[in-house]
Amino acid sequence: MNIGALSEVASIMNQMSIPYAVTGGVAAVYYDVPRMTFDVDILISCLGTQQAERLADALAEKDSSLDIKRVRRTLERGGIFRVDWGGVTVVDFVVIRGAEPILERAIAAEGIKIVSLEDLILQKLAVIRGTSQGIIRFQDREDVEVLLLIHRGGLDLTYLKKEARKAGTAGLLNRLLARTSK
Repeated sequence: MNIGALSEVASIMNQMSIPYAVTGGVAAVYYDVPRMTFDVDILISCLGTQQAERLADALAEKDSSLDIKRVRRTLERGGIFRVDWGGVTVVDFVVIRGAEPILERAIAAEGIKIVSLEDLILQKLAVIRGTSQGIIRFQDREDVEVLLLIHRGGLDLTYLKKEARKAGTAGLLNRLLARTSK
């Protein structure tokens, strides 16, 4: 992962007034999980047509191989797309309808927005739950376990448990909480 690329992404998002939050491995490292990561994951909410066009055009300047129509459609409707950030790193844009509450809870760290600790855990639980049988996402489960161990006393457990119930990941969260409380 390239810090310069992360700063450039944040700058573009800020210039365009698009709420965003760094998530995934980079956010896990920010919250003290000792792990390697080679890409940057950016969470945003679905955009209107004009904003989607502007952002897609700006991203095409970094990666000329982008399918602009697909990127615009994803920015408007939701989904994931990858940008080869000038050959230095890869940036995955995760576009979710209704992500505004998560983005509002994001924290600012040196001018870069990072998803809250609780929302990072919730996102990783959703990825673990959504993974097909037989395909194990060890790094996500390990990230959650480390986050629970390190930050147990500082977590908003009420919020975490309430949102996990809504997402259908409460059982998984409770198992990991029990496992990391020993």
